[in-house]
Amino acid sequence: MGVMSNGHGSPSQSRRLEEQAQKLVEASSAGDIPHLEALLEAVQDLNRDPAHLPTDGFLLQTAARQGQAECIRFLFERLPGCIARPNKRWDPPLPDGHSYTDIPDKWHVYQDGVIHEAIGGKDPVGLFRVFFNYGMNPNVGLGYAGSPLAQAVSSNQLPLTEYLLARGADPNGTYMSSSLLGVAARQPTDDVLRALVAHGALVPGSQALRQAAHYWRARTAETLLGHGADINEVFAREEYDGSMQLVRVPLGCALHFAVEGGMRRGGPAEQSDFVRFLLGRGARTDLVNDRGETPVQMAERLGKTGIVDVMQSRGVDE
Repeated sequence: MGVMSNGHGSPSQSRRLEEQAQKLVEASSAGDIPHLEALLEAVQDLNRDPAHLPTDGFLLQTAARQGQAECIRFLFERLPGCIARPNKRWDPPLPDGHSYTDIPDKWHVYQDGVIHEAIGGKDPVGLFRVFFNYGMNPNVGLGYAGSPLAQAVSSNQLPLTEYLLARGADPNGTYMSSSLLGVAARQPTDDVLRALVAHGALVPGSQALRQAAHYWRARTAETLLGHGADINEVFAREEYDGSMQLVRVPLGCALHFAVEGGMRRGGPAEQSDFVRFLLGRGARTDLVNDRGETPVQMAERLGKTGIVDVMQSRGVDE
């Protein structure tokens, strides 16, 4: 969208453009396709100066945020930027000669913004149904944000997760150096994790039990153990030593991460219950972390006397 090349400096013309801009945004937000069609017709001959009218991307972001799936479908067919990219209509180009920093804050657009607004909006499944109708790959990359599935999993959106998986999204993908199973294992429920497993996510090697232990997710841990997780797996990271040889450094087992945990709401009683759960499922107490500590030694160092008492009550010593 833009402004006429001549006369746009007059106060009356500026006011008219401001009014048109506001109406375009409101119609996109409301999904008012007839009104939007008339407004777009009225501005179709204007130059694309984003200082005066919102860009195609902003109208799409606005409609996506409000879950206006049919409005998105209409805009895909009507906006010049979408028509110019028939295989990527959800990512219309910025007006010629402009970058993201040139766009006024009130019409803020950003990389993959339409997809992100759809994920965080009111009808993500409806929006992605339209996206897929127009050829979106279910594993489309979102840079540091991973993929749509990674975002659905990290925000614990079960319906969107299930829909993306059904359309071919990779359940064994990663997000921020963690497996998607590991991301799901942090969530307060195990529904998303179960959906990933049901669509082929591989539990062994996912380190999801490490995440479940760190966040004291007993139900999730139970699910993982039922699908092949090893309660005594020693998790590790790879790093280069002084001679630049790649080595694996042991970080500890699930019991270590349960002792260390605390990055969520909860208290000593909940942590103790999770430690009891692991011990009851056969967790070994002699495995060591990168400091050479057993879980009880780690608990002593961290001053977690309640955990020490739980372990010692089970006959665990140093």
